[in-house]
Amino acid sequence: MTGLMGCGREAVKEDKSLQEEEKNAKEKVVLWTYFEVDEQKAGLELLLENFNNSQDKYEASWEYKGPLTEFTKQLSIGVAEEELPDMVLIDPPDMRTYVDLGLFEDITDYVNSNYGKDEFYPAVLNSVRYDERYYGIPFSCNNVGLIYNKSLLQEAGVKPPGNWEEFREVAAALTKTGTYGFAMSAIANEQSAFQVLPWILSTGETMETLGGEGTVKALSMLQSMVEQGYMSKDCINWSQVDVTRKFIAEECAMMENGPWSLSMLEEAGMDYGIIKLPVDVTSVLITGGENMCLIKGKNIEGGLALMDYYYNSDSMLSLAEKMCHLPPQRDMAKQLKERNEVYQVFEEQMEHCISRSDYPYWSKITGRLSDAIYGVITGSMSAQDAASRIEEAIL
Repeated sequence: MTGLMGCGREAVKEDKSLQEEEKNAKEKVVLWTYFEVDEQKAGLELLLENFNNSQDKYEASWEYKGPLTEFTKQLSIGVAEEELPDMVLIDPPDMRTYVDLGLFEDITDYVNSNYGKDEFYPAVLNSVRYDERYYGIPFSCNNVGLIYNKSLLQEAGVKPPGNWEEFREVAAALTKTGTYGFAMSAIANEQSAFQVLPWILSTGETMETLGGEGTVKALSMLQSMVEQGYMSKDCINWSQVDVTRKFIAEECAMMENGPWSLSMLEEAGMDYGIIKLPVDVTSVLITGGENMCLIKGKNIEGGLALMDYYYNSDSMLSLAEKMCHLPPQRDMAKQLKERNEVYQVFEEQMEHCISRSDYPYWSKITGRLSDAIYGVITGSMSAQDAASRIEEAIL
């Protein structure tokens, strides 16, 4: 009996060895990302596992290269040390720097031949296009809304705000010991620029007139929220994920945030609602998300195979719900909204989003926007001075 069992063990070992040899024989496709939310990681892991099982030529894997604030540093180090992956999931506004460096493969002909460009939200497709050339494909998209604690609003006897006047009144009513009326990310990086810009554009200011009267008005409004105690100065230290944690802890009753926060809210059992950001004159949102780009000189064919699998398999919709983002294609996003109503506001807003990639001077103003919200919240800058600094970057 022992001998037979031993033979069985040897057979299992041999089978595992053969499987390992087959796995090692596949061409490697390595992807870098900054995903730090568990659901995002799990979704990406599932996508790559399914891709690997769908064919015998490629073996895809992914590596976490720190949060968003660290990711671009790691990518720059990789460029300097010539230690790069085959592809990356990257924040759209960070693409231009690396396109200019010649890091990403130009896949214009492939996109033109294989993708129906009218199926995408225009702003989302624009985020991978520079000088009419395509340097990647959209992986996901999102925008921000006002997420509110239903119980706290009910206790205060107020309704979700629709305009700025109502917003200030509701924030005041919700502010109490241990709870601020509102929170947003004002951390000194791209996240705060992404969050403050919709407030500025809501005044009727355009991307070409940033730094004007509308910018002053929006920054003054947010500054007054802090001065009146409706918003914490500590938000200069909070990422969008940190703001979600504050909301779950009921340290704020309303927050500006996006669909990436939904998994945390659901896990915490929060009773929440989502509406559009309160409007001054108009509603203009910025599209966020991730783009999938190929590193020039690396495994281009393997990267394209993974892109094709993502777009042509039935996984895009289920992964979007699992990873808490919107698919970059209209029909898929509408299907997601129909499956889960919490995505309704985000999906509807995609139709009037703009892409930061459309503006060549974005890299000059993003830091100024971040500095502006930091300055007015801390009181180190007046709204007028902050707006003037933004205007200087455009002129």
